[in-house]
Amino acid sequence: MHFLFPGDPLEVGSVDAHFSDEFQVLKQAGHACHVFSVEHWEDGLLKIKPAIPVGQKVLYRGWMMKLPEYAQLQAKLAERDAQLLISTEQYKSAHYLSSWYPHCQQNTPETVFLHDEDLVETINRLNWSAYFVKDQVKSLTTTRGSKAKTAAEIREILSELLTYRGEWEGGICIRRWEDLIVESEERFFIWKGRAYCKDGNVPPWLGEMIPAIGSPFFSMDIAFNRQGKPRIVEIGDGQVSSIKNWPLDAFVHIFAGE
Repeated sequence: MHFLFPGDPLEVGSVDAHFSDEFQVLKQAGHACHVFSVEHWEDGLLKIKPAIPVGQKVLYRGWMMKLPEYAQLQAKLAERDAQLLISTEQYKSAHYLSSWYPHCQQNTPETVFLHDEDLVETINRLNWSAYFVKDQVKSLTTTRGSKAKTAAEIREILSELLTYRGEWEGGICIRRWEDLIVESEERFFIWKGRAYCKDGNVPPWLGEMIPAIGSPFFSMDIAFNRQGKPRIVEIGDGQVSSIKNWPLDAFVHIFAGE
């Protein structure tokens, strides 16, 4: 397989230090790894080393991209007769909460999507005991956290999201707060319909929880509630999902048959 990584802004031609170990292990496993210049990309140019052979499909591994930026990457690769393995629409299908939520509503906290002007009316109608506040792709990771009990607290979180991120990417998402066991949360990767976990022992119940998302590669974060039931906390595009506490060899093994 061919993998495309962002370059190190401080060391031209080298992979971003955050991904350097993954880059090396993938190469050792026999995959082709490419690096694109972050500096040139910020200027709208795509410069890749080594060059990707004509006709090859590429899997991106790097930082999150907003949809227009990802679409630009897809277009720039197409100009070189190369193809992103995951299209922009497929990227959105796992990256945006509103895209994956309809496929797994029974296994994830209830969620509503709204605009700022609808906030008070919506909260009064829902009347939940507590709310988890985020945009389509991120929640607040400061000490304030993302839990709220009133419309005023929700506005406080939304204001902090704007401060730290500059926008609510894709819009506002309000999720019903569930009492989950934080220590039980585990990240799984789904590659071409098959589930993988960090120790290789995929739990038997996981297969029934995999939603019919139109992407060949995505991550699922699952935690148990106090009644012992697994719940989907988050789904994300696999290309921009960190491996968290996975051993690198276990992650690279996902692509062993390619």
